[in-house]
This record gives sequence, C-alpha cells and structure tokens, in this order.
Amino acid sequence: MEEIHYDIVNKKYSQLISDGFRLFGKNYKILVLIWLIFTVIYDILFVLLLTDIRYLYYINSINRTVYLIIYYVNTGALNIIEVILISVVSNFLFKGYTDFNIDINIEFKKAINNRLKYPIFIGLIFFIVFRVIFSLIQDFAIDYVFSMRGRISWITYLFLYLSLPFMIISIILTSFYIFVRYTYNIKDIESPIHEARSLTKGFLWKIVGVLLIDLVIFWIVSIFYMFLFPYIMINFFRNLYWSMLGAYMETRNYGLIFLYNLIYDVPIILIGPLNACLITPLFAHQYLKRVIQNLKSN
Repeated sequence: MEEIHYDIVNKKYSQLISDGFRLFGKNYKILVLIWLIFTVIYDILFVLLLTDIRYLYYINSINRTVYLIIYYVNTGALNIIEVILISVVSNFLFKGYTDFNIDINIEFKKAINNRLKYPIFIGLIFFIVFRVIFSLIQDFAIDYVFSMRGRISWITYLFLYLSLPFMIISIILTSFYIFVRYTYNIKDIESPIHEARSLTKGFLWKIVGVLLIDLVIFWIVSIFYMFLFPYIMINFFRNLYWSMLGAYMETRNYGLIFLYNLIYDVPIILIGPLNACLITPLFAHQYLKRVIQNLKSN
C-alpha cells in the first residue's frame, strides 16, 4: 500500500491523466450502469416536476419571473441528487485507485453519510452562481444581441450564445473546491471544504486543464450524436420523432417527453463518468503527497 502511494505521488501530470482514462475504461460498465439509473431517475423527476410549469409558461398563463422561480427551485433540488451521485462515485474510484481490495457495495454505503452536506453545500452555491445567475446574464446578453440585429457581428453572437466566457469562469471557480467530493468522506479531515481548497493550491491550472479535456471530449461526442440521432429518427422513425418534438407544447405526453429527454441524455450516460475518473488521480496525488509530508514531519 505504501509503495502504491509513493508511486502515485511521484507520477507526472500526463501519467495521472492516463490513469484517469484507465480508470474510466476499467470501471466503464458499472459507471455507465450507474449513470443510466441516475439519468432515468433524474429525467422522471424532471418530467413530473417541470412539464406543466413549462407548458403554462409557453401558453402565457404565468409570467417569466414565476416560471424562473419554480424552475430553478426544482432544478436546484435535482442538482442535489447529481452532487450525491458524483461524490459517491468519486469516492469509490478513489478507493479503487489507491487500494486493489475493495468491495463496491461497502464503499458506496460508506460514502453516503451525514458529511455529504459539505459537497451538497458547495454544489448548491455553484448551482446558484453558474446555473441561475450566469444563465440569467446569458439570456440578457442574447436578448441584447437580438435587439441589435445587423449592428453586431455574428462572431460576437456566437461567442455569447456558446457562453464561452461563463463556461471558462465556471470551470476555474469549480476547480477551487472540486476535491470536496473526496475530502468529505475522509474522517481525519475536520474541515472538508477548507482542506479541498488547500489541496488545490499550486495545482489549480492542472485541474482546469483536466476539466477542459473532459469538456472537449464531451462536446465532440455530443456534436456527433446530435447530428446522427436526428438523421436516424427522421429517416427511420419520422412519426415518433415529430411526436416527441411536439410533446412539450402540444400533447404533454409524459412518456414521450421522458423518452425525448432520455435519448438526448445518451452522451451524458456514456461520457458523464469521465469527469470523476480524470479528477480522481489528481486528488489522490495531492492528498497522498500531503499525507506523506505529514508523516515525515512527525
């Protein structure tokens, strides 16, 4: 065990990234299964909680402010489920990366405890900042661009529409506390949030680099899928495809809306676990380096 720890601490950045991809490949089946189950639950709750409110907004039965309040409250609650998932999976991966003899069921149970409040707290803060405030700013910027029409270049519009400034800022800020998904489950750490921030010092841009790699891969898979899926549906399942597209605004068929959401979440199911796999070796490197330094100082 000690040799494994020293080996991880001495690894180069490129080796840690390679280990992340190996973790992804080694655990791919179980991770995709977990992401599939989570996505199904998430989409069911999303459809049940938000279908009617979106329909009422579409037919102008409620104003935008009421709609946004209800929408963000519900999606914020769903975000808690997402935080719990990524935290539990990350801890399983960390144990698997540093110890060959683990029981997946035991590790999952251990990771679900009252200290989950720390990653949930950070997750809610990031949700408010990134998904609420940033999205409102983005909406305002896009409305402004549309109002300018021909007086603004298409490049500027594309820049705003893709939310590149907000995305870069969110990745950097997320990197500061991303290790809290691991530190909360280490009993010896009294302040998981402070320790998570401490472990990123001098290592922040390497974390940002890994998150950008994950983002680019997800974009590539998503863009390919978004071209392929409509082509298949229009050519082979045309009626079903148009029925799913009209389900939100016309029929409000919960089954079709769920199917539509689940189909478009396929890239998340296939690639979503990669983020946890790539971050895990980075945390192991930083945390074990700290542990070894403490042992030497004592």
